[in-house]
Amino acid sequence: MKLNQSIVSVAMIAALASSSVGCSGRDSTLGQVTGILKLDGEPVPNVSIEFFPIQGRPSLARTNAEGKFVAYYLPNQTGAVAGTHRLEYEFAQAGPDDVKFERPKRRGRKPTSELVMSPSEIEVVAGEDNVFDINLIEQ
Repeated sequence: MKLNQSIVSVAMIAALASSSVGCSGRDSTLGQVTGILKLDGEPVPNVSIEFFPIQGRPSLARTNAEGKFVAYYLPNQTGAVAGTHRLEYEFAQAGPDDVKFERPKRRGRKPTSELVMSPSEIEVVAGEDNVFDINLIEQ
């Protein structure tokens, strides 16, 4: 009897743990984040953008030749956790088609001290497509 209760308990925990992922395979606690990065109205290729939430794991995006990006929560899972995110950028060391999505190595400073991101924070809504136009602005 005790073994059956353990099996039922494990099954219930597994069901609860997987309940946040729907039929599409998307985690319902994440919002899809896409957009374009521009400088002086022109797309900026080959830039890594990090999305730092107040709580939770950060997401990473890399711009392509047209400055477009898609945020990745995990290497094979797009999105970012819901809530406010602080944005940071760094010019990427690898090409935009590199699918490893490794975080860029820090050198202790921003790549260009005269450029800041606008907006510097975004709000991600879970279960929705969140599209952002982000600009690098000279300061």
